[in-house]
Amino acid sequence: MYSLDQVVAFPPISVVLSLLLIVACDGIGVTLLRVFGLSSLGVHRWQRWQAPVVGAMALGVVLYPLALAGLTSRLFMRSVAFACVGLGLLHTVRVIRGFVSMRQGSLYLFISAIPSQLHGWNSLILLLLAGMGLVALGPVTNADSLDYHIGVPIALLNEGGMPFAPEWFHSRLAGNGEVLNALGLAVGAEQFGALLQFAGLMGIVGLLLRAESNYEHQGETTAAKLRPMIALAALSAPVLLLLVSSPKPQLLPIAMTTLALALVFYPSRRQLPPRHALLGFTLVCLLVMSASQTKLIYMLGGGAVGLLSLAIMVRQRLLLPALGIGFLTALLVLAPSVAWKYYYFHASFIDALIKLLPGHWPGTDGFEAFLRGYRDSDVPFPLSLVLPFGISTISTVIGAGLILLVALRPGPDRWLLAGIATAVFVGFAVAGLGQFSSRSYLESYFWLLMVLAIQPAPTLSRGYSWFRWPIFCQALATIALCWYGVVTLLPGSLTPEWRSTVMERAANGYSVMKWVDSVLPSDAVLLNGHRSMALAPRDAVSFGWSEFVEVGSPASEPYLRRLKDRGVTHMLVIGAPHNAGKLSGCMGAVIAGPSYGRVATRNPFNAGERYEAWIVEFESERLPECAKVQG
Repeated sequence: MYSLDQVVAFPPISVVLSLLLIVACDGIGVTLLRVFGLSSLGVHRWQRWQAPVVGAMALGVVLYPLALAGLTSRLFMRSVAFACVGLGLLHTVRVIRGFVSMRQGSLYLFISAIPSQLHGWNSLILLLLAGMGLVALGPVTNADSLDYHIGVPIALLNEGGMPFAPEWFHSRLAGNGEVLNALGLAVGAEQFGALLQFAGLMGIVGLLLRAESNYEHQGETTAAKLRPMIALAALSAPVLLLLVSSPKPQLLPIAMTTLALALVFYPSRRQLPPRHALLGFTLVCLLVMSASQTKLIYMLGGGAVGLLSLAIMVRQRLLLPALGIGFLTALLVLAPSVAWKYYYFHASFIDALIKLLPGHWPGTDGFEAFLRGYRDSDVPFPLSLVLPFGISTISTVIGAGLILLVALRPGPDRWLLAGIATAVFVGFAVAGLGQFSSRSYLESYFWLLMVLAIQPAPTLSRGYSWFRWPIFCQALATIALCWYGVVTLLPGSLTPEWRSTVMERAANGYSVMKWVDSVLPSDAVLLNGHRSMALAPRDAVSFGWSEFVEVGSPASEPYLRRLKDRGVTHMLVIGAPHNAGKLSGCMGAVIAGPSYGRVATRNPFNAGERYEAWIVEFESERLPECAKVQG
């Protein structure tokens, strides 16, 4: 099974399975929160929102090393997934019983953590949470997801471990988030990856709504009126519409590092007995290291929070046990991926730890430069964080919530100063790496909002009358866009026919790959000229490397040998058949075409032009001689 269509369960079964897997993450998280001392009666209720995040982290910590070791066969992953589904059923029964009996059970605490007054900011928060949760239940249509966020999990299930595909540059960006996506796909749970991101967003919102403050006993609390506005500023960022509706693993690692920061400077965490302090440090290490294995950029924020937590251990005279915990956690979480990259890409241990694409495969430097130079819009940075270039890029900005940051006034509180300094450092470091997309700054943004939520209220209260209107207007716009997404995407998860309709309209490459499935032999190995690897209905090899390496040059020989070793038999050519360039000498007869596709997106204002697609025979046995540089 090679394409998304071939692995997903029939709608709406995929939705049910995805929800049960998320509930299982919650059940695992509840147990771990108890182990780490974060679920005792009487504690602040922000902890309960973190259970799905902690549960997902635990699954990633266990499954990612197994995938790197090649121990995650389809049967194994399916067995684990069904075990989680069973756990999800049991946990559902347990929390419903707890809620019905009105004990301090899981569901009771979770629902009671939502403000009970359904008016003002709270009603807008609930509308956004409900809308984003329903959008996350839609089928996968995001372009990056249809390349490697879903393509790599499918390859993982087929190969029984993390795929080694150096010619597929984007696949080398995969981490433990893709392994979690594979867990869902093992039982056809298409929406599990997106629901993980929604769970991460819920964790962040919980930290803002239920933030602790040293000033509450003095009557200077922001909780009654201002924290909901702060939470709404975070939740209404238009860029979240892109992230919460796809299995792209970004909100989940941000939730991990944000929770880790809360564990460092929330008041209840500052003066703990040694045993509980070390337990908290252990959880911080697991969170920040797991986040770094999801996406390399979170090594910056995770590393900063980890060092801050270590400094607290030094202050409490717990340096030696803390160093031991950090070392053991690194062996468990970081070492497997470093060893895998060292072995397969012949990189140094340092490069394998901190470099995006370690090793010396041709073209990877150009690919890294391309990633760093990527822009969401033509608006100059940092204005691009606030202003979209047009309606087609509205989901690429953080937006009006940034104005709240002018109210940051930590005063003499060294803990708040440390939080601000950490967030600012990470933001500048991200900019120094050339990452100018708004989603790269969400981590720092959420951290600063968390500091704002626990600082004394007067500064923010004085500006409330003019802060609220931009936030309110942005929330209304984001709600409208979100519920438009619900109406246009959610039906795709209800019936197979509606899913096909939604995918053809919003999933780039879907119609072309359906055509490929109808004309290509069942035993074909396809050289794929289209980016949507997760939709390819046959065993496929990416041709994306040709954008960064000249075909036929000496630098291209490793990739040409890969094509020969893979036994490529056919090629999907986008455009006229002669557009294959220097691979034209390796082509045989035209098998089918032209078919026609159109660049499809979920935003109707981003519709692209129509293009041709052809299937031609490919004589890989004649490589590399047939691919010579033409004069």
